[in-house]
Amino acid sequence: MVTDDSFTIGRPDVVEVNPSTGVRTLISGNGRGSGPALVMPATVAVEASGYILVTDVAAGTGNQRVLQIDPATGNRIVLTGALVGSGPAVTVAAVGLENGVIYVTDVVGNQIMSVDPATGARTLVSGPGRGTGPGFVSPISVTSDSPDSIVVLDMDHSAGTGLGRGALIRVNLANGNRTLLSDDATPSGGQQFDTPIDVRYNACEKAFYVLQTGFTPSTP
Repeated sequence: MVTDDSFTIGRPDVVEVNPSTGVRTLISGNGRGSGPALVMPATVAVEASGYILVTDVAAGTGNQRVLQIDPATGNRIVLTGALVGSGPAVTVAAVGLENGVIYVTDVVGNQIMSVDPATGARTLVSGPGRGTGPGFVSPISVTSDSPDSIVVLDMDHSAGTGLGRGALIRVNLANGNRTLLSDDATPSGGQQFDTPIDVRYNACEKAFYVLQTGFTPSTP
């Protein structure tokens, strides 16, 4: 599944890509599906049921929200957002699905929340109000290698003067405590982070894969 802001032609949508042929199929938006119009779809996750979760902003207000999309019809509903679901406010969000739990990262409130799929209620998992350890600066992506914890990619974590930004931080789900797993100083040496934007865990290789933009120096 791919989200497309469609800045050039102004028709944001969600597209399915066949991994064998590369063929693209419209799933929602651009005339397919009812419900809140897509404005600026960003991150995407797929539930075990097949329903698609997409972060977006509301037209007019710019309020952050997570949409749930029915892949069969393209119909869209707001799963959680400013007017749907209780709990901490969602300011700037990314959505992830790990071990059957929906997580929303907030890069303004510097916190991670879980979302009740039935009510849209948001519960603080870790952030300024819960847990100890290194604070989040811009938590942008979530993955997991354990049912007891999640690993959060923080794109703006600073490891020290003159070092690139970015870190992987493990969060204990029982208490929200945060432990530094990797940044440009810990461990020392090796490939350096530089404004990373996405992380996934490969269970076969037991390794985390990080995608980064590479703003400094000049090569991603």
